[in-house]
Amino acid sequence: MRELARGAATAFLSIGLGAQATARLEGRVVDPRSQPVANAAVAVEVLGDRVAITRTDGEGTFVVGRCPVGPCVVRATTDTPDVGASAVDVSARAFVVVRTMPARHVAGTVRDANGTPVAGAWVAIAPATARELGVVGSHTTTDREGVFAFGHVLFGANTLVVWAEGHAGATIVVDGIDDRRLAVQLATDDADPVVVQFEDVPEARLAGATLDVTACAADAVLALPPALRNPTPTAAGRWLLRGWPTTLRVEPRLVDGTVDPMQAQIDADARRRTRTFSLADTTRTRVRGVLVAPDGTPVAGVALAVRTDALHDEPARRVATTAADGSFAFHAPTQRGDEFWLHLDDAHWFVAGQEPPWRGATADPGQVVRPRLAGDGTGLEPLRITATAAIRVRAVVRDDAGAPLPGAEVTLLERGRTRVGRGGPRLDGIQYEVQRVRHRSYSNLDGTWEPPRAALAAGEGFVVQIAHPAGILRSEYTADDGPTTDLGELRLSAPCSLRGRVSDATGAAMPGAAVRLQTFAGSERSTVLAADRDGIFCITGLLPGPCIVDPIAGAKAVVLHLQREGTTEVEVPQR
Repeated sequence: MRELARGAATAFLSIGLGAQATARLEGRVVDPRSQPVANAAVAVEVLGDRVAITRTDGEGTFVVGRCPVGPCVVRATTDTPDVGASAVDVSARAFVVVRTMPARHVAGTVRDANGTPVAGAWVAIAPATARELGVVGSHTTTDREGVFAFGHVLFGANTLVVWAEGHAGATIVVDGIDDRRLAVQLATDDADPVVVQFEDVPEARLAGATLDVTACAADAVLALPPALRNPTPTAAGRWLLRGWPTTLRVEPRLVDGTVDPMQAQIDADARRRTRTFSLADTTRTRVRGVLVAPDGTPVAGVALAVRTDALHDEPARRVATTAADGSFAFHAPTQRGDEFWLHLDDAHWFVAGQEPPWRGATADPGQVVRPRLAGDGTGLEPLRITATAAIRVRAVVRDDAGAPLPGAEVTLLERGRTRVGRGGPRLDGIQYEVQRVRHRSYSNLDGTWEPPRAALAAGEGFVVQIAHPAGILRSEYTADDGPTTDLGELRLSAPCSLRGRVSDATGAAMPGAAVRLQTFAGSERSTVLAADRDGIFCITGLLPGPCIVDPIAGAKAVVLHLQREGTTEVEVPQR
């Protein structure tokens, strides 16, 4: 994700979209105290490449009229400098909230073992404090003098990684809150490369396969140049990853055009740099089945998607479309007894009674099964999935004066409640009730809320929970028998607020310190945010109930209870 240069044009710019499907993306940029950020530069990035830019208005809102459909990262920067980024899966229309955090400048020069500047070296940097902040990372290349510069690097620990052809890769931890100037020296690449090879795979399949490589530092995914992200094989089913720093975790995946049928992980500092993976019988890693209506007739033309990492809100990837007879088949995305989650990626069909991937997950209503490949490598029995016509839901979110509210977080929950507790050495113990989350999204700029992938069964009871700086709402409803359940205008009441100060052992403020906020009103919700330059953060639009403020750097978490219609003050010791 490249830095957005100062002085960029304020008009929307679409770069190389061609005939790619596009959608409308709306959003709001706020600072650590939840105040709107005017004139922030906003960039939409896909796989690290910028595809659109714009700026926020006086209310901190922005619109990208032609955003590529699919997963992307929305990045906001200011001249302060502050920076923030959020990942979003764009469909027909989407809304995203980006929260900025204090940043600084990091620059340096890359030289080889002889002291000669290395031009064209790939340099990436990402926060090392929390996985959720990884999207804030950036990448660039050195100029002919070996110089690189980042204008927006988060306060705190960051991992900087340098690659250059013919050299050994280097990693440097960049900590603190001040601007930094670094001197990076690369050794000659005489170390053993990472070798990834696959055996017992049909040659026809390998001929059309590519290796998709992910690099992780402290759980943050780093941007990679194309030569490293999709390396050229040295032989059929064999790849060499040269110049790979041993401090990085490598996750190679064999991709055959549908989904990842093989995935591996090579841990940081692993002694064994060669990994061999085998798939002796491809029929055992095929998922087959049929999708039918309640009367048994086949349902054709429905897209199916899979997800393997629900804990970190990994986007679901499309793998197949049901045929005329309702049948489908695709490569399983996991092996050796691992679970994955299969979704109906279609708002018109619904499968009732399904479990979400985990307690706090946002499960698509079309989620259908949690298949598990047998531990002995044998495949799944054919699946028979019965789907019913889905009931859509829509509403208009307004404040108590009737004005439309854009960017209100709307959560659709099931009615049933489960009582759970939390404990451990960092917590005093907390009891709360949760409900299964069916969908979570934001209201549009005009206050409308009509999520494209939230569907209900006729007669089903559900709960709508809304959070916005201007107000909150929690109410129960029942789905109509018709194709759409219109909830009409939803008026909000006064919200809760949380204002915190992050301090060190002496009581002094810690600028830019990261904390994890967990709330438990209706569902478990986790957000990582950073304090401003005075060590202050403020979150408005919260519902009353238990809350945990967890300083990521290591001190004991603070457990408190948010009161209705008021601001709760909290001191958060970081160390």
